[in-house]
Amino acid sequence: MLNARLLSIAVLLAAPVMPATAQDMAPHRAVYSVTTLEHGKPGDGVPGTYAYELKLTCDGYIVNQRLRLEIPGPRGMVVSEQLSQMTESRDGKKLRFEHRSTTDGRETSLVKGDALLGDDGSGQARFSEPEGQTVALPVGTLFPVAIARETIRQAKAGEGGFDALFFYGEKVKAPQSVNIVIGKVPKRLATVKIPEGAEQLADGLLDKITGPGAVDLMPAVAVPLPLIVICELLGVPEHDRPDFTWWANVINSGVDEDGALAGVYREVADYLGELVERKRATPGDDLMSHMVRAMETGVLSREEVISMAVLMLIAGHDTTVSLIGNGVLELLRAPDQLALLRSDPALLPNAVEEMLRYACPVNISATRFTREPVELGGVRVAAGELGI
Repeated sequence: MLNARLLSIAVLLAAPVMPATAQDMAPHRAVYSVTTLEHGKPGDGVPGTYAYELKLTCDGYIVNQRLRLEIPGPRGMVVSEQLSQMTESRDGKKLRFEHRSTTDGRETSLVKGDALLGDDGSGQARFSEPEGQTVALPVGTLFPVAIARETIRQAKAGEGGFDALFFYGEKVKAPQSVNIVIGKVPKRLATVKIPEGAEQLADGLLDKITGPGAVDLMPAVAVPLPLIVICELLGVPEHDRPDFTWWANVINSGVDEDGALAGVYREVADYLGELVERKRATPGDDLMSHMVRAMETGVLSREEVISMAVLMLIAGHDTTVSLIGNGVLELLRAPDQLALLRSDPALLPNAVEEMLRYACPVNISATRFTREPVELGGVRVAAGELGI
């Protein structure tokens, strides 16, 4: 099932920040389309919506969340909802929480209470429902807004991430250990390097197209190169790579003939599950082996390892293919820039960044909201409005 806890972290950290010295969170409201995972695998999951709202008060913050799923049942559609409201003090030391689940409008569970942290950072959560239950909060426990504000502080300080204990009271259990990543690879994966010979791989593909006449860069270089590198990173054996190539092409095509796409996702997830077991038995120095080690220490779940590998295959392949194609096309259109780059290869890293900006391979932008009222083209846009 879709993890509401992870959603709450992700959405909070995506909330924009007002230019205030206190690193305050801006009011934020959004609705997202979501799909559940079946046994940790993508496929024909249950569709739904996730609504989120952050309000500011004189004393702190109010966070409202609602996850709604429409689940097919033998007697028709069943509507399942998870509703949460959390009120957090501005200093991050007090949290009042209420989490309610309903099925077709009938309440099925209710968890609520208060949590308080002392000056030393430790504290206790007291539940009024179920009545009399308590949970100890160790030093380092952060509530929802506090963990978002700490992320902002670390980002401004140039840090790449941090570990924390996260609590928001959805169950009577200890805070969850989380690893927050800020635009960089987590420290535990920092030793994973780009596979040796990656440049030689590119040179080898280019060597195959030397000679007179025209050549189609996309199938010759742009499509195979990122897939080879991804397979090297994940430690996929060479004899399995033809399957990976086919899966990537089908998934990134976006074409779903007779529901075949869900079957391809299941094949990928099944294969990666087998790869996890292989890396568990015979670990290497590849990224998948590092993630399996993190799984064995409880940092990642098996489902998270597989999901991240699937994400690499989808997001890492198609975007890099488009970057290579778009970048070469723009350089051919600007021969002066091509000549400059050829004369000084040290400019290449900045050139890649500029290609990502100028000819972006992703056609979906991040969700952004206006921080203050603004006028655009004679139209008045209020603060907090969605900008596309």
